[in-house]
Amino acid sequence: MRPSAKSRVNGLSNIDSFLVHTAPSCVLLEEDKGVPVFSLSSLWSHGFEEASAYGSQVPLSCFGASQVSQVYTPSLSAIRLFASDAHSSRDSREYYTSDEDRVEAVCSDSSSSCSEANTSDSEDGNCDLHPSSWIAVAWYPLYALNKVAASRRDLNACFLTFHALGGAPAAGHSAETELAFARRRQAAGANAAFLPAFAFVPYKMQGRLWAEDERSGSVHAGMAEAALRLHEELKSRHSDLVFFLQNSPARRREASHF
Repeated sequence: MRPSAKSRVNGLSNIDSFLVHTAPSCVLLEEDKGVPVFSLSSLWSHGFEEASAYGSQVPLSCFGASQVSQVYTPSLSAIRLFASDAHSSRDSREYYTSDEDRVEAVCSDSSSSCSEANTSDSEDGNCDLHPSSWIAVAWYPLYALNKVAASRRDLNACFLTFHALGGAPAAGHSAETELAFARRRQAAGANAAFLPAFAFVPYKMQGRLWAEDERSGSVHAGMAEAALRLHEELKSRHSDLVFFLQNSPARRREASHF
């Protein structure tokens, strides 16, 4: 179903609005050939600490003049770190949902983050991480403001997002999405950087609230395919990814063999 122009938030589809407003922030140290350099500890303190306590507010359009603000809470699902000088199993560290405390510690403990990745950066930066390094976050709805405009089923959607730690920002976003990120950077200050998702999987995403047009739908289809490729590489090690793929209506056919 193709949504009308009024179903967009500042030119964004509702999925794009979610992806923009939940992209984790961090303190920008510098840029290296367009790639943000930041501290892993700031990724936790700026990107997740407040959101974990109070949630992240996402504006959603309800196919009319009304708008709902849905609040999501993040759960750190997995982190995968590779040293930049070699991409091999002996130079990697992986933590998944079953070791949730360790996933959080790798982000929040600046003294351990780089040692876990076999890096030598004493400032806890991401510059020594291989581009294959990433963090995964599961987002669950807490509550909605002005929810009279949307059904409970529409607002039950959950998401699993993947964000690169050592590589270039995710590409392929629309001009409206880039403008929305520019507004977030302007509001956050010059030393802020955001990590857009390069892959995501939805769960319980039903109803007209999440309908997309062809332009944004093709971008999100590519991001869903990226999540499938991650599953092919990780197999069953990332239990959240397996669960979201198995229970995402659009992916049940592809995931039936998991």
